[in-house]
Amino acid sequence: MEVTEDNDGEIFIYNIHVSDDDMGIVIGKEGKNIKALRNIAKAKAIKDNVRIQIVLEENQKSSEN
Repeated sequence: MEVTEDNDGEIFIYNIHVSDDDMGIVIGKEGKNIKALRNIAKAKAIKDNVRIQIVLEENQKSSEN
């Protein structure tokens, strides 16, 4: 898993790169994990008076078996 941050001046964009194998864990059952992550980040962004976006990106498998 890798997280990168971009800033286009008005909004902070956090790209979360996750392997195929771990995508289900990050998303969680019915999307609960990614929703919780976004809610935590949103609460901090509101407190800091900034706009954020969290993007979940899929990486190819890190190793072949």
